Amino acid sequence: FLFATGSDGKMYYTWRDRAAWKWKDDWAVRSTLPAGVRLVGSPVTAIESDHLFLFATGSDGKMYYTYRDRAASKWSETWAVRSVAPTGVKLVGQPSAIVEAGHLFLFATGSDGKMYYTWRD
Repeated sequence: FLFATGSDGKMYYTWRDRAAWKWKDDWAVRSTLPAGVRLVGSPVTAIESDHLFLFATGSDGKMYYTYRDRAASKWSETWAVRSVAPTGVKLVGQPSAIVEAGHLFLFATGSDGKMYYTWRD
């Protein structure tokens, strides 16, 4: 998979067809966000178990994520909000994600200059 944020604030993706040994010719939109929210910056991916997670910061300062279930070969229906900062603090910049010892960790910088994180067991 290859992901990119469009100038319209939507997340686009394409993929390589392994059987044909070539990339798809078109890009697909990765579901819609709440009204008025645009993704900013580049997306971050993490693979944990049979899930490919995609994280991006929204123009509203919230962290959004979606995922693809490898076993079911399908994407989640919508983007969800993952809270990592306290009320009143907006996330800025690009998130970081890492999988360590079976746990998915997500890091982001707040508008207050502090680093925030959360994890998934």
